Amino acid sequence: MEMLKTSIKNLVGILREVDRVAIITYNQQTNIVLESISGNNKTEILNAIDSLKTGGLTNGVKGLTTAYEMLQYYYIPNGNNQIILATDGLFSKYNNEMTENELNKLVKKQSDANMKLTVVGFGKDETGKELMEKLAKNGTGQYIQISNEYMTRDVLIKEIKLNSEIKD
Repeated sequence: MEMLKTSIKNLVGILREVDRVAIITYNQQTNIVLESISGNNKTEILNAIDSLKTGGLTNGVKGLTTAYEMLQYYYIPNGNNQIILATDGLFSKYNNEMTENELNKLVKKQSDANMKLTVVGFGKDETGKELMEKLAKNGTGQYIQISNEYMTRDVLIKEIKLNSEIKD
């Protein structure tokens, strides 16, 4: 969790007023921690990041479908409409509403509508990693494995720059 927080905090530093950020957590239930706000609200975004905690089962499917619903609502024509899914890849099989195949079809459909999915992996579970790599590929985003503190510095910044008009 600390590497995730560090990665996101580093990303906050380059956000502009035109950028929008939302934060959704998911365990047994989905919680909208921060509804889509402007990137110039850095203190509010950082406070939301600091409030994140782990716990409970991982209903990643519900978290992802909630993220797509929010992205559709706040969709920016000609913008970088992207979900960054941070996970250990261990979605609970006890509370998911979709099969893996259905989930991949949903992600593919959303990417066809110009909504990218990038998956940031934390953890070492190979089965979870395989699922997350498939999701990222179907979402026309990247699968990024963060395994040390060095990678928290700029890996998300590079991914956002790759998919937007932010240049070095």
